[in-house]
Amino acid sequence: MASTYVNDLRLNELATGDASGTWGTITNTNLELVAEAFSFGTEGITTNADTHTSTIADGATDPVRSMYVKYTGTLDSACTITIAPNTVSKLWFIENGTSGSQNIIISQGTGANVTIPAGDTKVLYSDGAGSGAAVVDAFASLSTVDLKVQDDLTVTDDASVGGDLTVTGALTANGTIKLDGNHPTATGNVALGDTALDSLTTGTNNTAIGDKAGTAISTGVQNTAVGYQAGDAISTGNYNALLGANAGGALTTGAQNVAIGQGALQTATTGDLNTACGDSALSNNTTASNNTAVGASALAANTTNNNNTAVGSQALTANTTGGENTAVGTDALKANTTANFITAVGYAALTANTTGSQNVAVGNNALVTNTTAADNTAIGHFALKLNTTGNNNTAVGSQAFEANTTGSVNTAVGSQAAQANTTGSDNAVLGYQAFYTNTTGGANTAMGRGALFANTTASNNTAMGYLALAANTTGTNNAALGKSSLPANTTGSQNTALGTAALENATTADDNTAVGFAALNVTTTGVSNTAVGRDALGANTTASANTAVGKSAGASVTTGANNVLIGVEAGYHDVATTTGAQVTIVGNYANMDAAGSSNSNVFGYNATGTTGTTTLGVNTSLIRATHGNTTWSTVSDERVKKDITDATAGLSFINDLRPVTFKYKQEGNLPKEFIGYKEGSTKTFKNEFINHGFIAQEVKEAIDNHPELKNGFSMWTELDTGEQEVGEAAVIPVLVKAIQELSTKVDELENKLN
Repeated sequence: MASTYVNDLRLNELATGDASGTWGTITNTNLELVAEAFSFGTEGITTNADTHTSTIADGATDPVRSMYVKYTGTLDSACTITIAPNTVSKLWFIENGTSGSQNIIISQGTGANVTIPAGDTKVLYSDGAGSGAAVVDAFASLSTVDLKVQDDLTVTDDASVGGDLTVTGALTANGTIKLDGNHPTATGNVALGDTALDSLTTGTNNTAIGDKAGTAISTGVQNTAVGYQAGDAISTGNYNALLGANAGGALTTGAQNVAIGQGALQTATTGDLNTACGDSALSNNTTASNNTAVGASALAANTTNNNNTAVGSQALTANTTGGENTAVGTDALKANTTANFITAVGYAALTANTTGSQNVAVGNNALVTNTTAADNTAIGHFALKLNTTGNNNTAVGSQAFEANTTGSVNTAVGSQAAQANTTGSDNAVLGYQAFYTNTTGGANTAMGRGALFANTTASNNTAMGYLALAANTTGTNNAALGKSSLPANTTGSQNTALGTAALENATTADDNTAVGFAALNVTTTGVSNTAVGRDALGANTTASANTAVGKSAGASVTTGANNVLIGVEAGYHDVATTTGAQVTIVGNYANMDAAGSSNSNVFGYNATGTTGTTTLGVNTSLIRATHGNTTWSTVSDERVKKDITDATAGLSFINDLRPVTFKYKQEGNLPKEFIGYKEGSTKTFKNEFINHGFIAQEVKEAIDNHPELKNGFSMWTELDTGEQEVGEAAVIPVLVKAIQELSTKVDELENKLN
């Protein structure tokens, strides 16, 4: 009789009398195959195959006979694996070790099959029922007394635990976990506590932990409620996170709220996007939305207003309907009720504010006493600390405007800036201790450390620079710009100092203007002086009504008054004016001939004037007129001349000149290149009179016809524009010569007659 392989391990079953001489070998092989049935085997699947057949070989070694079979290979879709023959009934541990993240489906006949996801292992058995054979998941319903999981436990369906559950790794649930109470009907929910999530119908991904937590949720999704009666009124609200007894206890349809702490958001019903963290935080909120409260009793009284942020114990605790407020710090905005658009950061910042709106306070006790005043900004420890009703103030810096009570429209930036100001308004201050002692002075501007430091009641002053106007007390309408500008001024008014050390020593002087480094530097009581330029009028002490413009202009004037000095080193170069008075000098390096020369006018570069005269020219080319005299003179001293000879030009040249009378044309009729030309103008050039004079072209022709006239003769000149000019005074020496020639002829005629 032939051998058969009808057993479940496909072993060779020998008939009586079979395998004579090889029986021992076949028996040993069968024993080895029995052992193989308890082993680990691996079988590869053809790459990207959709189907695969694993056949247990008859009487020979085969990996599928093993108790633990690992399938390998690369898949791009699910692969159905049929185990043959379909009469084998056997238990397997089968691992899906393929790559490509695809399932394998274990089948034997037309009966049930089992799907194994990539990376998973399942315990299966086949029933060997032939063509209708089925493969069954042996652990589909597993009952065990004790189950110890030392790593992740993944449950893809319901899990019921009647005793203790100890997990040392992670617990992942794709279905629903419920401890105590009724089992939720929807998916992705977790409920721990009596009646927690008891009303759930279709809501998903909710978590409720605590007695009655989330008990009314029916269709709401992704809510988290942890604590006794936390979120117990929510029915359809979504995306709420509630932690603490009664947290969000009244919420029904409100969404995206966060409440952490006993009683947090406990009266809110329909408000959305609120965050409450702390005992009783936002506890009275009903329908308001977009509020954030962090800290015990933060925003505790808020009912219906929106967009408030409170961080700190009792921050905004009294707020009822005020909106768009931000309070960070214990007691910040503690008393605020209905005011809007406020920002308070720091302990007790704006703590007394009730209805004042648009205030900003950042710093310990900043704006701490403010009640109804609005539009104030205080940044720094004690900034605007005592302000009550003053509006539109800005204080940045520790103790800035600390004493201000009712003063308004003030700005102070700097530690202790305007610290003593009480009721003064319209002041602008920048710098450490700038405007430090001011009390009631208004409309002042101080920029720089110690600027306007001593000012008390004076108004309308401007000080910019270190110690600028530092000593000023009651002087008004002063302007100082520059380090130590006007630093000693006390009561002087209407002074302007621009430049380091400008008007540095002025005390009670009025109406002075100094622009430039050390300008009017030593002036003490002199008034109505103007100095523009470095060291201009730098030595002036008590003199008044001087004007100097230019570097070192009038730099040595001490007591001389009523001087006007314009130009670099005007009145200082070579000979410096000190006590001279009523002197006007215009020109770089122009000066007087003596330190005390007075009553003089000098115009021109490096020109030198004398007492009682007006001087014009450049360097030594000067003309001078004595005051009250119409005649101009110039130096004609023999000691400055050489090559002196008698002139010959005289009567002949004079006879060639043609004196004429004439009137001027209209400006629009002049050559376009002329200085006086104005297109379309009907205005007469120069004057409307009939004038006496010469024609420049005729004068030039006469000069060219008389070689006895020397090159220094300046009766005729031509400008760059082509305009020709005549200087009649130049003809005087020639006229003298002509008269002398006529005189000689007269003498000759008289002699003939005699």
